[in-house]
Amino acid sequence: MKKKCFGVVLAAFLAFSGNVLADQHRHHEATGILLKYLATEDASIQALRLQKILAQEGVLRAESSNDVTLNAIFSASETFNDINQRTGSAQRVRSRTNDHDLAAGLNLNKTLLDWGRQDDAVRGAELALLASDERIRRDVEAIYLRALQAYYTTVRSLARVQLREKSLTTLKKKLDEAQKRLAAGLNNKTQLAIAEASYALGESELTQEKSALESALNDLKVYAPEGFSQYIPEKVIFPVPNARMQNVSLEVALEEMQQNSPVVMLARQAIAESQARLDILRNVDDPNLSLSLSASRTQGYGNTNSRNNAAQAALTLNVPLFSGGSVSSDIRAQQQRVSQARMQYRATLDRQNATLKRAWNEFHALESSLEAAQKNATARRSLLDRAKQALKVGQYTQTQVLDEEDKLLAAELRIIDTQYRQLLKAFEATNLIGWPLQENL
Repeated sequence: MKKKCFGVVLAAFLAFSGNVLADQHRHHEATGILLKYLATEDASIQALRLQKILAQEGVLRAESSNDVTLNAIFSASETFNDINQRTGSAQRVRSRTNDHDLAAGLNLNKTLLDWGRQDDAVRGAELALLASDERIRRDVEAIYLRALQAYYTTVRSLARVQLREKSLTTLKKKLDEAQKRLAAGLNNKTQLAIAEASYALGESELTQEKSALESALNDLKVYAPEGFSQYIPEKVIFPVPNARMQNVSLEVALEEMQQNSPVVMLARQAIAESQARLDILRNVDDPNLSLSLSASRTQGYGNTNSRNNAAQAALTLNVPLFSGGSVSSDIRAQQQRVSQARMQYRATLDRQNATLKRAWNEFHALESSLEAAQKNATARRSLLDRAKQALKVGQYTQTQVLDEEDKLLAAELRIIDTQYRQLLKAFEATNLIGWPLQENL
């Protein structure tokens, strides 16, 4: 008999667990649809990704700065001469010429040696591309985070409306019970007035919760596709926060943040970019060796019929001798920028460390609060069951049973709010560490 009872209890538990997992999966499915829509359709994210294309063009431009250039030259000219002069014997001499010239040529230029200037330019462009990637990742993750906050704020509001509706039903029963007891002479008018006030307060709270739900839905529309509300499950169960976060220590999380956080990576990239610009400035006065090849052909028509072919090769070494104080001033200014970027990196790292530690501690404090709230709800549920049993044998009144129902609903509200806050704190910590939100739902 005991084995049979145990089997029934186990089956019921597994069925409940299966339902919980199924409801959580539906929430994961809804958030997956939300983030996928943002990734493919959101105009802000698409605009951010265009920045990468511009940065890639900067790399291509730097790589091709020393490419061979070939120019074609075409010209046409007309020369008209009218000479009218008097000679020493008083004779007048007059001559006229009219010539037409057509010329065509090719000019080829190639920088043979620039003492590393192109390499510095390419490195600077590549660093700008890396910074663009990190900036895009930071901004896209921020949009994802706001979208998830909007979604779970809507879910919490929906849960609170459902619980307030249950609470209002309980308050209505308490009001009806108070009226019956007053009619039977078991209550006075003060107790009825208290029940009426409680019911009116319950109606007001429900109205407020519905207003909050409507506001949350409007906020969600900013990020969600048309008709997204159909994907929000009616059964509100908050998913378990990121298991990856729960399985690592704070020390490991801080180390991963230094490697993964786009905010930290951007500050580090700023140092490298400043150093690259400094290297470019230091090479401004370096020599430049270039090769120039040209060929041309000129054909004359008119009084003088001529043809001229020419070819030229030139190897030019350009050695700057003096550039004044402007370059030195630019170098000193850039050195200050490098120092500034290093200080900003340290400040960013300290700020991110402090923010992550606070979020981490708040997450685990909420974990303890949630455990306490769940124990309180379990105890309230047990007390309600006992109150119902006591009602059957006349040891409890209906009002006392309804009081226990109201206390249980209040405990369930605390659970919903704590789960909501803990989940958002987990998303915040995940974002600070630099783990992609899509991979860590």
